[in-house]
Amino acid sequence: MKDIFKFIIFDVIISIKKLRKMSRLLAVPLKKSSEVDMAGPLHTYISSTYSTDECPTDSYAIEEFNKLRNKVCCGPLDKQESGLQQLYRYYDQLVCIEGKLPLTPTEIPIPFKWKEAFERSLFGKASLTISSGSYEKACVLFNIAAMQSQVAAMQRLDDDDDLKLAARLFQQSAGIFAYLKDTVMSLVGQEPTIDMMPNTLAILSALMLAQAQEIFFLKASKDHNKPAVIAKIAAECAAMYYEVNKMLSKDNIKNLWEKAYLMSGKCFTFQALAQYYQSLLAKEAKEIGEELARLQYADELMVMAQEKLGPYANLLQTDLIHKAYLAAKKDNDFIYHERIPNIKAVPPIGKLAIAKITPLSHPLSAKPHKDIFEKLVPFAVQQALACYEVRRGEIVNAEIAKLREETNKLNELLTMVNLPTSLEDVCNADKVPPSIRQKSAKIISLGGVEALRRGVDSLPIHYRRNQEILDEAVRLLNEEKESDDQLRLQFKEKWTRMASEKLTEPLLQEIRKIEEVLESAKKADETIRQKLQTHSAGIETLSKVESDLCSTIPGLVDTLALPNSPIIKKLKELLAMTDKIKRDRKDLEVEFKNATCDMKPVFMQALSRSDFINEEELSKDKLDECFASLRKAANETIEMQEKVSHQILDAVDKFVEEKGSLANNDRENVLRSLTKAYDAYLELNANVSEGTKFYSDMTPLVLRLQQKVSDFCFARKTEKDDLMRDLQKNIINDVKEMPEKPPRRPPRPPPPSVATAQAADEVKLANAPNLHSAPLNQPTAAQYMPYPFAPNVLTNVPYYPTYPGGVSRQQTPYPVTISYPYPSGPVAPQYQHSMQPPAPAAPKDESFTDDEGVVENGKCYESALVVRGRGS
Repeated sequence: MKDIFKFIIFDVIISIKKLRKMSRLLAVPLKKSSEVDMAGPLHTYISSTYSTDECPTDSYAIEEFNKLRNKVCCGPLDKQESGLQQLYRYYDQLVCIEGKLPLTPTEIPIPFKWKEAFERSLFGKASLTISSGSYEKACVLFNIAAMQSQVAAMQRLDDDDDLKLAARLFQQSAGIFAYLKDTVMSLVGQEPTIDMMPNTLAILSALMLAQAQEIFFLKASKDHNKPAVIAKIAAECAAMYYEVNKMLSKDNIKNLWEKAYLMSGKCFTFQALAQYYQSLLAKEAKEIGEELARLQYADELMVMAQEKLGPYANLLQTDLIHKAYLAAKKDNDFIYHERIPNIKAVPPIGKLAIAKITPLSHPLSAKPHKDIFEKLVPFAVQQALACYEVRRGEIVNAEIAKLREETNKLNELLTMVNLPTSLEDVCNADKVPPSIRQKSAKIISLGGVEALRRGVDSLPIHYRRNQEILDEAVRLLNEEKESDDQLRLQFKEKWTRMASEKLTEPLLQEIRKIEEVLESAKKADETIRQKLQTHSAGIETLSKVESDLCSTIPGLVDTLALPNSPIIKKLKELLAMTDKIKRDRKDLEVEFKNATCDMKPVFMQALSRSDFINEEELSKDKLDECFASLRKAANETIEMQEKVSHQILDAVDKFVEEKGSLANNDRENVLRSLTKAYDAYLELNANVSEGTKFYSDMTPLVLRLQQKVSDFCFARKTEKDDLMRDLQKNIINDVKEMPEKPPRRPPRPPPPSVATAQAADEVKLANAPNLHSAPLNQPTAAQYMPYPFAPNVLTNVPYYPTYPGGVSRQQTPYPVTISYPYPSGPVAPQYQHSMQPPAPAAPKDESFTDDEGVVENGKCYESALVVRGRGS
């Protein structure tokens, strides 16, 4: 018995080897993309966000990334592991830059166009264009899973290493499709093409898992595993293919795949194989009845599998199962004479699921490649650095403004007491005090009043230029929105892309922020202009040459000078202290502007510990530490100024008492106004320089914003054009697929009037035309008639037609009295003896249903089995 069992197993292995050679493992087609220039938008964003003098924009890295994308997504790929490695590298690079470069419609708008993987139309594949890096990543993941299925399907099924590779790739492909099923709607952000719909991805994941289970079945049979194990593996494989076929029967995707009919055929095949291997166990246990029941059922299932598989049914194990069934039946007929039980009465076959979904992991490459943009910090760190710079700038501006305010208070105090000019008049007795002469020389060296006016007049010009650029960006966004709204109103629900207002909000917020900043700058420009008008007379005086300046200042009173007075010496010391305070504050301003902390490693370390960076806490701690010493020095100058101010006021009171009536009020007023004009000139000159620098720095930002808006509008235009083409194709397809309008039939004749007299009926029948032209009231085409259809002689007796094909279930066998003449027409053809009856109607397709014949407890389609052309 053992030798016979070994011979049967050997015969099974030989047949399975034939099956392996003809195994038709399905592969998913790749999505195709169009080439896109990513260099421009990437260069714009990187240069505006990351580039510095020490780290300029890496154009080589941008070009390499652009080439990699076009090669992987647009060019042909080898259906080998080398092609998979290229896809892995591009996907890993997308994941690496995900935290560095925001590929969004508003930040880096790149229109990624992908065509549907499955061909469903004579007018080409449907496509979808979205300016989103997450959409690009989803499509690349789809292609990775599709390429894994293609590489797996091309492996040799008689080699152990190839079988292992195929099983691994099918399980990985199932995992990727399952991941996309759960995340595709959030990644795409709108309704995707049919191949990326969650229900389609669920089918593809289930199919890949079923094919992985099929690989494990082939491996188990090749390794001579126990029949019980092989039967369970085959039963699970049949159940998996049944689920795939059930999902494929839905209306929206049942025509998605040309080879979808293979699912039901494979379900029958593996159910038959499961029954066959289970029959070997029954044979070994001397359960002849169960063995015959299973073999008979397996033989019937193989017949159904051949019908479903069609041209792919070559070299199945039909002969093996049929021979085993005939041999077992013969032995039972001549030897055992056991009763064959119903297949429902035999124990069900257990299931063993070996194939499991492999979850998606990162990186996909076995040997991770170098990040092309390794010099760029993650986007979270970049945002934290930007927020840190804002906080630092606020602190610097606040501290500098505080110092300047205190310096202005000190200058106002000196101007009020007319120092140092009053002191110079007493000590030197010059008509033009040395301090006024120095102030005039300083103003002339800076260009005088004319240079200041030109600077003030240039500020509104810079403002208008930036505002015009901003207005152009707003105009582009408005035009894009109007176009989108118009098309949405025209196509209604068919216009499926995301509305403009949902995408443009970040851009509009950025525009509003810049507008607020420009409005504040405009108000500052007006303040500068008014201040110039207030002090223009004094500034013009100080801008004159010394001779003209001397003529505008009243002369000295002939008095005795007081150069040796102690109070004068005290005032000179106090003025020297004020000069030192001013110099120290200028140095502090420079130190405040240059003070900074390297926060990049701090934020990188925080990001490595967790996915969240507490920028506010980290920045405040570092900024407090960085500016602590400078703030202390600034406070010391303020305290020193308060002490000096009180001492100056006390000394000036004593100085005025000593001068007495020697003072010249007109001269002091003029000198005081000139001092105020000088201070105003220095302040205005600094304001003009700051304003010019502000507008110069603002212009590149506004230009980059305009470029970002232009890229966004271009990407949206590309999306619009692609969607318009798809809509036009769909309209053409709808017209082509619309069924022709059926010809209009003539109106139904009015119902006959029922005569009460038998004579009236006989008259009408007598006047009726030949009955060969009468409408048939029975299925005359069911079989041929050996005699002519109607008798040659017409009698007055009503004609009772016969039913050659049997009495119809829808008609009564008794005639209804005809009370109106038959319509005239051509003579009906006569049936002759040579006519053959038509072929019987084709049997109903045994497709998968939910009512009967489902895979249940190891059985499949008991109520619909039909064995055709198979004898015992």
